[in-house]
Amino acid sequence: MVLVTAALMTACTAQDGGGEAEGSCAITALYGGRTYTQVADVDFTVGQALGPAEFPPCDDTPGHDDDAARSEPVTAHAVDGVNPRMAIAVRYASDQVLLRAVPSAGSLPPEVKAR
Repeated sequence: MVLVTAALMTACTAQDGGGEAEGSCAITALYGGRTYTQVADVDFTVGQALGPAEFPPCDDTPGHDDDAARSEPVTAHAVDGVNPRMAIAVRYASDQVLLRAVPSAGSLPPEVKAR
C-alpha cells in the first residue's frame, strides 16, 4: 500500500472579475455512476483496485473545438477506511495518485473530513 497526500489539481482555470469560474475544469472522475470531485490536503492510503473509471473530457475553451476530446480511462482504487461510494483514489500520472470524493450536501463526506 502507498501513503500519499492528495494535491489540489486543476486542469484549467479562468476567473472573471466576479470570482466565478468561467470555463473551469477540475479533474473529476466518474466511477460506478457517480461523479467524484477533487479533494486537497488529505492523507490517505490507497487500497485495492476497484475497476474502470474515467476522467471526462474538458470542454471549456471558447472558440476551440473540444467536441473531439475523449474521456481518459483510469482505474479506481479503494481508499483504506472509506466507503468507495464516498471516495476513491485514481492515478493521474505515473507519480500522482489523487483523492476524489462525492460531495455530500455541498461538503466533503464525514469519512473524508475526519482525515
